[in-house]
Formats: sequence, C-alpha cells, structure tokens
Amino acid sequence: MPAPKKNVAYSFSTALVDQANRPSFKVSPTLATGDFTLIGNGGAPVNLTTLPIQDPPGTIAVKISLTQAEMNFDRVMIVARDVAGAEWDDVYFYIVDDLVRSANPVNMLNVDAAGRAKIQSGVSTNAALPNFEFLMTDSAAHAPAAGKTVAATRSIDKGAFAACTNNPSEIASGMYGIDFAAGDLNGGVIDVRFTAPGCDDLNVTFVTTP
Repeated sequence: MPAPKKNVAYSFSTALVDQANRPSFKVSPTLATGDFTLIGNGGAPVNLTTLPIQDPPGTIAVKISLTQAEMNFDRVMIVARDVAGAEWDDVYFYIVDDLVRSANPVNMLNVDAAGRAKIQSGVSTNAALPNFEFLMTDSAAHAPAAGKTVAATRSIDKGAFAACTNNPSEIASGMYGIDFAAGDLNGGVIDVRFTAPGCDDLNVTFVTTP
C-alpha cells in the first residue's frame, strides 16, 4: 500500500471491533452516513465525501477513501463511530504531519553506511512532541465532548502510569491538544491515557524511533 501524501487522494483498509464479540472484528459491519468524519488540522468534524465500503463484501475489511481535498492538511484525523451505537466500537486514525508533508517522499530517503534506509518518524525517543491533537467523546452518545477538563497519564515501556508533564487544553468541537515533553516519550513504547468526567477513556500508543 503506498504511503499517504499531502494533497493526494488516499485509500486504506481497516477492520472494526465487534461490540458483541470483543476483541473479534465485525463481519459485514453496517456503515451509515455520519459514521465516519474527518478533522483536518484541528478543525470541525465533517462527514467523509465517500462513505467507506466493505471491500471485499462479506468480510471484516472496510475500505476508507479520502479525496485530494480531504488529504490537503498537515494533520488528518478520521473518527469512526457507529452512530446507531450497536454494532462496532469507536476508533480513530491519525495521519501525522511527517507522513503527509511531501508529495514525493523518495526525495527524503536517507541511507546509512550499510545501505539501509533510515525511516523518518513523527515521534522520536526522548524528544518533545508539541501540538498533539486528539478527540474526546462523551460516554453516553459517544459524540465529541467540549468543555471538559482532561487528564493525561503515560506509561513508558510497560511501567506504571504517571501524569504527563503538561496538561491538555481544549481546541474546539471536542478536540484537545497537548505538548508532550521529552521525558514523557523517553522509551520505546509509550501508552498515553486521556480521561475526563463523563467521557470515554482514550488510549493512544506510540512506538518511538531512536
């Protein structure tokens, strides 16, 4: 599958967890208008131009297609939630800035002395990550939740959860942002947990690059 590029139409496939049979994926999930929204650069959520489809039909595979205009952001978030609320779990996909910055990523290819490609990552070990954005949803309707006081904790390499250095702040429309300090990301695998009263917990995992 080709890498995503800014301002270039992009498609990818995923699967949705079956609410009635977790952690198994839902076979032939029902997909309806409003189930999939896009948030570009922290803006207001909008429905995807193209409703995702089962591809191939009768399987767990769900194909999500983004138009050129929908990919014309530095940060693209796709939020998937079953509006009917009965079949599959909420999930979101975050296409980070470093993956969409160049329309020709081969120009950024760097090779070490052994001929191995050096892969660029949006999250580096023990390096600050500012302006990370995320969506909080309410625990009743699972809709974007505004005006919440969000707490952020992190676990480094399976260690105990501890408070992040900085607190999240609200952006708009249920979107919040946090500046991760270098110490928050000083490990190979970082698990971050966002919580707020009346909201679904949100867990995000980073695999950092040395």
